[in-house]
Amino acid sequence: TGESDATVTNVIVASHYMNYGGYDNLKIASSTPYPAIGIKMGVCEGDSTLISILNKGMDAISQKEKSDIMNKWITVQYEHGVDMKKVSRIAIISASVVLFIFGSFYYWNRKLKKEVSRRKEAEDQLRNSFDEITEQKKIIEHKSEEVMDSIKYAKRLQEAILPPTSLIDEKIEKNFVLYLPKDIVAGDFYWMESTVCKESNNELNFIAAADCTGHGVPGAMVSVVCSNALNQAVLQHKLCEPGEILDKTTDLVVERFERSKEEVKDGMDIGMVSIEKISDTQSKIKFAGAHNNLWVISERDDIGATSNKYELESVSKSLFEIKANKQPVGKYEMRKPFVTTELLLEKGERLYLYSDGYADQFGGENGKKFKTKNFKNLILNSIDKDLNAQKEVLLTNFNDWKGSYEQLDDVCVIGIEI
Repeated sequence: TGESDATVTNVIVASHYMNYGGYDNLKIASSTPYPAIGIKMGVCEGDSTLISILNKGMDAISQKEKSDIMNKWITVQYEHGVDMKKVSRIAIISASVVLFIFGSFYYWNRKLKKEVSRRKEAEDQLRNSFDEITEQKKIIEHKSEEVMDSIKYAKRLQEAILPPTSLIDEKIEKNFVLYLPKDIVAGDFYWMESTVCKESNNELNFIAAADCTGHGVPGAMVSVVCSNALNQAVLQHKLCEPGEILDKTTDLVVERFERSKEEVKDGMDIGMVSIEKISDTQSKIKFAGAHNNLWVISERDDIGATSNKYELESVSKSLFEIKANKQPVGKYEMRKPFVTTELLLEKGERLYLYSDGYADQFGGENGKKFKTKNFKNLILNSIDKDLNAQKEVLLTNFNDWKGSYEQLDDVCVIGIEI
C-alpha cells in the first residue's frame, strides 16, 4: 500500500530521511537493544593511498569538531513512547481522585440517607404530635364550649336575680341603670325590693348598687349569696332601715361563708337607699353604705344631712356626697353597725349610686385612671340632660376614655330623679 506504521533502522539513516528526505512526519519513539552501528566511510578496495589520506584527515579532526559534524548532519529528536512511571503516577493520582469522588459520594449518600431517615422520623413524630395536638385541641374546644355554656347559664341565673328594668320603671318613674359587666357574668349587681313602711304605711322602695369581691364567675357566685342575703333581710326579717338591712345581710353572708372549711373573707361594697314618697314634691331618702357613697345633686345650699359639698363654677347645682361606712358587707375584724342617714329630697333633685368600676377605669392619652373627681365633673356637667340622655353621656364617655384599653372592672351606676 506504500504506507508503514513503524520501522526499525539506525539513527543515521533515520536522520537522513527525516532531515533531508522530506519525511517530516517521522518520529523516533524509542531505542532498540540491537548493537550500535558506527559511522564508516567506504573506499575502493586496494586504494591504500586514499585510505591513508582519509585516516590522517580523520585523525586531524578533534573530538569536538566530530561532535559538531554529527550534531549538524545527524541530529534527531527522540520522542519516547509511554513513560510508564509517569503513566503510573497519573494512574495513581487518577485512581485516588476517582476513589475520593466515589468515597465522598458514598459518604454523602449514606449521610443523606441518614438525614432523610432522621427527617422522616422527625416528620413522623411531628405528624404524630400534630395529630395529638389536634386531638387535644378538640378536647379543649369541647371543654371550652362546656365552660362557656356553663358561664352563659350562670349569666341567665345572675340575670334572674337582677330586677327587670320594667319593675324599676314601675316603682321609680325617672331612673337609669348603667350596667357594664367586665366579663359575661359580673361581681357587680343592682338590687331592688319593695315593702311597706310600718310607721307611715307608705310603700318603701329599696335600690342598691353593689360590688362584690372579684369579677367574672367568682364575683358572680358571691353576688348570688349577697343578693339572697339582701332579700332575706327585707322579706323574711321585715327590716326597713338601710343600716339594719346591711347589718343583717352581713350576718347572713358571714354565716354562709363560715360553713366552708377554709376561711372566706369575700363580701361586697354597696350603696343602698330607701325611697318613701311623702308628697308630690318631697320624698324621704334613707341611705346606708359599705365603702360606696351616695351623691345628691341639688340647687340648695344645704340638704339637711352631713355631707361634703362639691361645686363647679359653670354649674348652678352642687353635688353633696354622703359618706358610707368604711367597712365591707362580710367578715371584718373592726366591724361596727352601719349608719343610716336620713334626708328629704325635693322634686327634680337627683341621687346617684355607683360602684368603683367607672372611676377606676384606665384610659385616655396617658393610660391613667378616670378618677372620682372627673366622674363628679361629668355628672354635674350633664345634669341638665334628662336621665336617659345623661346615661348615654356616661356610656359614651366611658368607651371613649377606655379606648383600646381592657375594661378593668365591672361598672354599675344608678341615677334617680325625685
